[in-house]
Amino acid sequence: MNRKNNTGEISSMPSNTHEVTATCLKGIQDSLCTINKRLNKFDDLEKQVSDLKNEICGENGLDGELKYVSEQCQYNADDITELKNENTNLRKEVDLLRSVVISMDRKLNVMDREITDLRGRSMRDNILVHNFAHSPNEDLSKSVPDAIKSHLGIDAKFVRIHRNGFKRGFGGKPISITGKLEDRNQKDQILAAMKEKKSTGERLPFHITAQEPPQLIEERKKLYEKSNSFRKQNINTRISGKHIILPNGSQYAEEIPLLTNADVLQIPETEQRNLENVRMYTTECEKRQGTQMFASGSEVRSIDDVQNLYRKVCILPDSASSDHRILVYRFKDEARKLTENYHDDGEHGAGRRLLQYMRDNEMCNIAVVISKWNGERKIGFERFGVMEYLVCSVYNELED
Repeated sequence: MNRKNNTGEISSMPSNTHEVTATCLKGIQDSLCTINKRLNKFDDLEKQVSDLKNEICGENGLDGELKYVSEQCQYNADDITELKNENTNLRKEVDLLRSVVISMDRKLNVMDREITDLRGRSMRDNILVHNFAHSPNEDLSKSVPDAIKSHLGIDAKFVRIHRNGFKRGFGGKPISITGKLEDRNQKDQILAAMKEKKSTGERLPFHITAQEPPQLIEERKKLYEKSNSFRKQNINTRISGKHIILPNGSQYAEEIPLLTNADVLQIPETEQRNLENVRMYTTECEKRQGTQMFASGSEVRSIDDVQNLYRKVCILPDSASSDHRILVYRFKDEARKLTENYHDDGEHGAGRRLLQYMRDNEMCNIAVVISKWNGERKIGFERFGVMEYLVCSVYNELED
């Protein structure tokens, strides 16, 4: 259809207006769909926000849990503070108890030395008569002085004299006799006469020695053994009292000192941690009539190796409670110098015997600590056989 415009010209118009309307409606419809989708998304977001709010601020929401966690953290912090304070107090108490135990152990050691000294003083007039034959209805106060007069030419008089036990069955070695002399000077005369008889090779039906505490006897034996060991190495030494004097005039000191419980308790924690790296082998515990023993040992090449083993065993709870910790070691260093020694720790004769056992079996580069608990009944010389077995077990294990 043609229509005039304001200028009088004729212009052309679309003939079908429905096409325009359909196009507009479709655009509007698409826009409405888009808006509706966005509104739906807003609804979803609103729902999600509401759910999050409920999760955070609801009755069992995160906010409550956070508050609970915060409260628990506060309680834990209080508990930790309390535990720290208790730990500090316990540490102080442990340090105090350690100091008390160290002091008590030192006092006990002093008392042991004083008791040994008193025992020695009480025995200074005493002699021991060995291998003196039993006789029926014997009267030792008469028979022993007569025998001493006959063989040594000394008229000995005793305050009291007796055997140290009862005869066990027939045969066997006679039980030793203890006699207290009236005159102390006669003791020196008798011992000098015995020494003279021995030097001439004359055999007597009995043997007489001075009575002394076992500890002093073992200390003297160890002293002379060490002096002889120096002599074999062409080192001239002399014995003065309880000490060995070296050529330079100084006193010989043990390469490894005996560790008391007081010494063990004073080993620093850093050194104790370092001792965990020390490798050692420990045997099973051997039991004999209540007496218990086990051995711990390792291969050693220096004094430091022996010292570390000794310390490690001493700080172990199982060994720390033992009555005796017997150390024996024997090794050759890089210069092929032989070093050997032992500590009896009150088990008199054990270290000396075990060291000789190592020598006889050519055991070298080994250190062993035997922990021993005494039973109600003594097992006598059987204990040495058990100790030798334990040393052999450690050596064989280390050799493998």
